[in-house]
Amino acid sequence: MLHDPIIPAAEVDPDVAQAIIDFRPVVGRIRDLSARAVKLPEGHRQRVGYEKQIRDDMDLLRIRAERIGGDWTDASLLIAVQNDIDSRARRVAQPRYATKRVHDDRVMQAVAREQRAKTALDAATMEMESATSARQAAEHAAKHFEARRTGR
Repeated sequence: MLHDPIIPAAEVDPDVAQAIIDFRPVVGRIRDLSARAVKLPEGHRQRVGYEKQIRDDMDLLRIRAERIGGDWTDASLLIAVQNDIDSRARRVAQPRYATKRVHDDRVMQAVAREQRAKTALDAATMEMESATSARQAAEHAAKHFEARRTGR
């Protein structure tokens, strides 16, 4: 039937249901700031501020998703809350055609994905620099040890 829920009510995790309720205002703010940020040029002072707030809000979603566990991520929780907000704003469960909001949501999800990738890249870069430094120190120590040994 068309009106049957995809997830039966008995299978809905109460932690997820509570997270959806708790994060409606946060996701609303993410949506608003994303829409504002997209209109500004890259590197603009206001856009940087909006993106920082979006990252902070996504961190809150990530922490809650980790607490829920399972295969929940910040992105999946974000989508669940967005779907809830959207279903409350219209009388049908899903729109028949793509709307501006759908495209704005995709932009917001891409921005969140980009931020996660940047965080991972920064962590990998730091690890590479640390590993290179450790290798150089070990090589230096080995050369020093060999020089002392041959000098005896």
